[in-house]
Amino acid sequence: MTPTTETMVGIGGAAESTDMVLNIGPQHPSTHGVLRLKLVLDGERITSAEPVIGYMHRGAEKLFEARDYRQIIVLANRHDWLSAFSNELGVVLAVERMLGMEVPTRAVWTRTLLAELNRVLNHLMFLGSYPLELGGITPVFYAFREREVLQNVMEEVSGGRMHYMFNRVGGLKEDLPAGWTARARAAVSAVRSRMGVFDDLVLGNEIFRGRTRGVGALSPEAVHAYGVSGPIARASGVDFDLRRDEPYLAYGELQDTLKVVTRAEGDCLARFECLLEQTHNALALADACLDRLAELAPGPVNQRLPKVLKAPEGHTYAWTENPLGINGYYLVSKGEKTPYRLKLRSASYNNIQALTELLPGTLIADMVAILGSLFFVVGDIEPGGPSHRKSPSPPGAVSSAACDALARARTYAAGSVRASASGGRTPVTPRACRASRWGRIRASGGAHSGAHLVAWAAAHASRATCAVMSQEPSGTGGVSRPARKPVSVPKGGRAAAVCA
Repeated sequence: MTPTTETMVGIGGAAESTDMVLNIGPQHPSTHGVLRLKLVLDGERITSAEPVIGYMHRGAEKLFEARDYRQIIVLANRHDWLSAFSNELGVVLAVERMLGMEVPTRAVWTRTLLAELNRVLNHLMFLGSYPLELGGITPVFYAFREREVLQNVMEEVSGGRMHYMFNRVGGLKEDLPAGWTARARAAVSAVRSRMGVFDDLVLGNEIFRGRTRGVGALSPEAVHAYGVSGPIARASGVDFDLRRDEPYLAYGELQDTLKVVTRAEGDCLARFECLLEQTHNALALADACLDRLAELAPGPVNQRLPKVLKAPEGHTYAWTENPLGINGYYLVSKGEKTPYRLKLRSASYNNIQALTELLPGTLIADMVAILGSLFFVVGDIEPGGPSHRKSPSPPGAVSSAACDALARARTYAAGSVRASASGGRTPVTPRACRASRWGRIRASGGAHSGAHLVAWAAAHASRATCAVMSQEPSGTGGVSRPARKPVSVPKGGRAAAVCA
């Protein structure tokens, strides 16, 4: 036997794997707008993923506070521009619940009809764009053909093609045009007759199935952990739909037609199948609404409202099954013509967080397939602005973002207010408080020392207010009354900030 000799050859740094940070977006076409994904790669495999938002905040929640209950509708329908009617519907439902208002029957059925037509329009966009992101250009032309048919009837009834502004507190803007129901029925029938093209052209395509089957599987546990909802959650086996489980509008009378579509696989293919089958069902629901409207006698579609509409003092919560998932609306009123607070819970914000669970361990080539299968709208990720997602700090605590502001507050207290080294007091007038960038202060005695002002600035840096809301049942439909609890700083006390 010939002796063998083993020789070790050094290959230097090539033997060490080096992680690469790759930014997808915020202007990448596959991110549906200005969404940024910060990926860490090991070769072609993703090891971690972080969705970075904040490039397209709407700021709607703050704008709500400066507009009356009629004007806020125009802000509510813009964050998810593919579901405008459903967005404004949730806001008016919350206001009507606060007012204890009953909407005419004809308006209820018309709202349900238009909500389902809006659902079809939303889903058709993704039924066409998702195959496009995977290299199939043909389905998007069929999707837009069907969208145009339905957009025409939506434009006829509301005057808008994207932002309909047809909902009003107490009902709808106006009654349906003469002959509109017949034209709407013809449009729904035409779209239903051609929906089979997506089953044949997309689901029947072996390349599409190969790119999506078994890719990006989301477990039911992850769905619950991240608050995922809508067709994405149902594709993972989470059988929940507000239209069936907590009916609103006329869905309680449509249970025979309503079908909640679920899948068990939780992958990209299952999400697309849920979306497609849900589109079929939405068209069936629209037909059922048209049948019911034909049976109703002519009648009003709205309520007469006062010139200045004021919601009673209290707070309430309304939620709806929007096309992309659950949207929530938490309304707080102090009895004025503008909301004190209107908090939005958008579906896309929770759904997009699941990317941190879905992307690690997958190949970079599958990233676009997974991202597109979440069916999100970037404006819907953060409708209230970059700060509206922060949870309230515990009592006496200052959020971590306010720690830097606390240092500025000390400078402000010592310099701008000229607090003396001996602790002498310098008057702070109400006008100065209002003009200050730190916000309002409920002045006690009109004078504050430098230490008091630091405490005041720290509190306002964490967006605290001088009164907190406590839930006290009022016995009127789940609406609770706010109770004011003054926040005070001990005299001569020192500002203590706890960074949460």
